[in-house]
Amino acid sequence: MTHPYADPLAPDFPTDAEIERRYALHLLDDPNGSLSMVSPEIAALRGRLEALYQDPHSGAEARTVERPIWRRLYRLVYGYCGRRGRAFINTVNRQAQERPTVVFVAPWPNYKFLREAQALRARGVACYLIALRHDHVITEILERQEFRHAFDGIHEVRRNALILLGLLRQLRPAVFHVHGEPWTQAMVRTVNDAKRGAACVVELEDIFTVYAERGVMHRVWSPDKVDFAYAMEGYACRHCDGVVYPFAAGVQTELEERHGTRFAGLDLPCYPSLSFTDFGSGKESAADGRLRVVWAGNVWLPTPGFPEELFPSAGLPRVLRKLLDAGIGCEIVIDPGRATAFETPPWSIYTELRQYGHFRLEAGVAPAQLSRRLSTADFGLQMAAYDPARLLVRPSKLRFQISTKFFAYLEAGLPVIVNAEFAFMADLVERHGIGLAVGISELDSLANRLRRFDRAAAVENIRRFNRDQSMERAIGRLMAFYGSLPSGRWRRMAGATMT
Repeated sequence: MTHPYADPLAPDFPTDAEIERRYALHLLDDPNGSLSMVSPEIAALRGRLEALYQDPHSGAEARTVERPIWRRLYRLVYGYCGRRGRAFINTVNRQAQERPTVVFVAPWPNYKFLREAQALRARGVACYLIALRHDHVITEILERQEFRHAFDGIHEVRRNALILLGLLRQLRPAVFHVHGEPWTQAMVRTVNDAKRGAACVVELEDIFTVYAERGVMHRVWSPDKVDFAYAMEGYACRHCDGVVYPFAAGVQTELEERHGTRFAGLDLPCYPSLSFTDFGSGKESAADGRLRVVWAGNVWLPTPGFPEELFPSAGLPRVLRKLLDAGIGCEIVIDPGRATAFETPPWSIYTELRQYGHFRLEAGVAPAQLSRRLSTADFGLQMAAYDPARLLVRPSKLRFQISTKFFAYLEAGLPVIVNAEFAFMADLVERHGIGLAVGISELDSLANRLRRFDRAAAVENIRRFNRDQSMERAIGRLMAFYGSLPSGRWRRMAGATMT
């Protein structure tokens, strides 16, 4: 019998009982005290159970022994969620009786599911979002026009697994579509436990077991934390109804071999959205003759726990310096949902580039304005000059990955500069004529290649690519995927209301 969690290459993986104990602690975790503040009885029950599971020898049998306490705690939380979320619950369930309904669940705003929801709603699907509340920044992002237009309703819940479970158990959509962001994979199991007659689809963002070997991850992060994340990824592949991933399709074979299971999977990158596409009205280079490249999104920072050997993007400053020295303008536009304390020490590897008059470092803008903001540049940068001899990520990560920023550049009409070592992205760029694939060893010639590059031809190719490979077209594959899953709710509603 295949171990339900273990990587077959790692016989020392934690036992089933240990993983179950850690999951119980995840359910009981109350980082902001939000659960304990609901009532004194809830606080007492939670405290009693947490003390029990803190004992590493408690084992899976502890949940059986303490089942009456779990039952009482769950009933109290269920009632609390029903009272607090009654309007949202009623709205979702009423809508779900009339047309296909998808409830997205996410730990924080993500522009991938924003595009998916937009495209689904255009096809007549009702879309709702449940987001875990972290801070005011999350709330402000969710209040933006593009999120409000993409969803029929948005509901924020306290960042607590039991509260999430208590709310989800009262919803009756056709599909729960949960985004498994890094370090939040346990949330996938919570959603799957709550699904009842719905299908549970998990969208894996950065796939941990593809990212790096378990032993490598242990050098950087807590082994307990790493192993729990790996176990929850295995759970998703084994128990969820379907898995969506923004990687090349070949990654599924690797996951199936690693986790010892077959699963229903769909490769669905963050294709360009027509509603976000804006090629702009002009280039800065038209005024001064200086070509400009832009990096949009997040950057690697030299902070404890983030060694450059695990982050290829740590080689971005080297690329920027080469281009700046050659007279190419460079700018970095940071994801607006991320911290931008540019004057703090970790940012110095970028702020010191301000010595070049043709370098800019700025906070980003909302998704609806991003294309217009990026369109003033000439190229989108997806290249980093990392040291292959030192890099510790799995080769398959580089081979199969594709980033969200890749498509953001295309939405802005920018040819993309990618590492030739990133096989999937390099193939897309070369096959469709939408940019340049450049090897690390070719960095010295990059500036001259940019000056010789036929941008006008590439822009026409990008227009064609965006039309043929848009999220609006690709969403049909996701809808067909929903319909292929065991739950019959999607098929019944789609057959009754959609063509």
